[in-house]
Amino acid sequence: MKIVDAHNHIGEWGTWEYRKYRISPFEGFEIKDVEDYETFLQKNNIAKSIVCPTYCPDGNIAFRYNRLVEEAVKQLDRVYGALWINPIPEFKEKSEEVLNNIKKGIIALKMSPNAWKQFTPDPNSWNRDVREIMEKAIESRLILQMHTGSQNSDIEHVEKLIDEYSPRIHLVHMGGTVRGHFKLIPRLKEWIETGLEVYADTSWARGFAVKWAVNYLDSVKNIFFASDNPWGDFKSELEKIKSLDISDDEKDMILYKNAERVYGI
Repeated sequence: MKIVDAHNHIGEWGTWEYRKYRISPFEGFEIKDVEDYETFLQKNNIAKSIVCPTYCPDGNIAFRYNRLVEEAVKQLDRVYGALWINPIPEFKEKSEEVLNNIKKGIIALKMSPNAWKQFTPDPNSWNRDVREIMEKAIESRLILQMHTGSQNSDIEHVEKLIDEYSPRIHLVHMGGTVRGHFKLIPRLKEWIETGLEVYADTSWARGFAVKWAVNYLDSVKNIFFASDNPWGDFKSELEKIKSLDISDDEKDMILYKNAERVYGI
């Protein structure tokens, strides 16, 4: 079985204070470096992979982990990269540096609106600095890997970005919540029918959502398999696809053919 994992992470999350507790949720299975990452690929028989930085409560760390992404891309010939950007004014310089120095093998830009403070993907929320970075990212023609879920990452914000700018965009987690699935899947069908380059992956998606998407959409050609490792469990995410009541060819499209075609890998 060939697998392209279209979204996963590298970089140590470590220990942080959450509420009144010190938590280390990935202890024992962190992907700290390229060696750990190669072990993850080999263990799960992953043919090709798109890796992005782990991001933490400190917004600077993901930018530092961009170097790990670049190292993995350079050292492992089956690995492609998605570099972290954050368009808010606090990180404008760092984001500009990323956008001005895209290296071979970097095929996407990773962003999570939940790290954007008062800003969202809705262009009506942007100031001049945010708009400048977002427009430069869109104009790069790299695919935007955007976290979807609750709060700033709600599909109601994301859809306004898509409606105004028509970016090449990969919506990580297929909406991310039950409410997000309800909002995204009908809209995804509309975007596909109008020819927009909008895609969604299956990581973190509720089981019903993936089943609904493959039945509701006219084709599975805009759906990617992704594990979101280490946030997601690779075997569980893979079983979600293997257990679908669809043809083997459709499963292959989700597992690797779609990502290879769209990302050109």
